Amino acid sequence: DLRHTPGEGKRLAAVGLSTALMAGSTIWEALPPATCDVIEPAYRAALDGRETVFETSYKDRIFLVQVLPVKNEQGEIFAGMSMLQDMTESKRSEQALLEERNFVSAILDIAAALIVVCDRQGRFIRVNRACEQITGYSIDEMKGKYIWDLFLIPEEVEPVKALVRELQLGRFPNEQDNYWSMRDGNRRLISWSN
Repeated sequence: DLRHTPGEGKRLAAVGLSTALMAGSTIWEALPPATCDVIEPAYRAALDGRETVFETSYKDRIFLVQVLPVKNEQGEIFAGMSMLQDMTESKRSEQALLEERNFVSAILDIAAALIVVCDRQGRFIRVNRACEQITGYSIDEMKGKYIWDLFLIPEEVEPVKALVRELQLGRFPNEQDNYWSMRDGNRRLISWSN
């Protein structure tokens, strides 16, 4: 009948619950109907021997919920146990990071200048739309390659490799002018700053 045995936890009071309220009551007696609709299938699954893990919100908090079957000494399932972890702060931080990443992505995509992001070895990780349009190469074609793999004329390769070594040593900012060969064979003089 999905009746709680004693429930414990420091966070119960933070969401308006208590051991006294939970102990002996069914989920429908202790919790709002919308919450019961979310947790009932997981509790029923535990009584059928299946573990369930999901996220849900309650009041203004977000919880990671793990519901497990509990067996007696004979190996028979006699109860289900739920453990809740308050994920609210990490979810808020995750959302803030996502919003910041989306903001930076939007800036990258609308900037008219060529913007490339490289790893510590100098391989392309990301480029903006302007870089794709001007060079004629897509990000998928550039990703994982070095600038000298695609764009540089042979006499420019060694100076650029030296520049990458400077960057690896943390010597910023540095600037360079190079001719880049575009996909269509045209050359453009690119002035870039790191």
